[in-house]
Amino acid sequence: MKKMKIKFIIAVATMAFIYSCGVGQDQITRPKDSKKYSAGQAALIMEGQKLWNDKSLSAGGNKACGTCHPDAETFGDGFAKPYPHKVNMVGHVVTVEGMVQYCILKPMGQKEPLAWDSKELAALTAYTLKLQKDFRKISSK
Repeated sequence: MKKMKIKFIIAVATMAFIYSCGVGQDQITRPKDSKKYSAGQAALIMEGQKLWNDKSLSAGGNKACGTCHPDAETFGDGFAKPYPHKVNMVGHVVTVEGMVQYCILKPMGQKEPLAWDSKELAALTAYTLKLQKDFRKISSK
């Protein structure tokens, strides 16, 4: 567990350095006139879990959310904070949707964020919040 945490810290520091520039605030902030995809939370979480390990979401087809975060234990301590909160990797306060969009753009290398009304964004957001809940349980022990 300690070895995994050290690897995670090194990975986060490296990613923060590499990915800290180049994403506009407008790309990771929900437009005021946009609508969210609507579906049941349980269905979204199930879909999000599938997408979490879907490498086709990355520009090169070689990364998935689960590449960096295979489970709830691989997040930094800041992940326990409720969104919106400041994320060092991003450099400012983001919502959970904004964090998903940031990862799609930077580590995943896409040129455009997910559509704000997409099932994919809603599902990844729901699953991220589920992982955050699991992380809080783990980190409070």
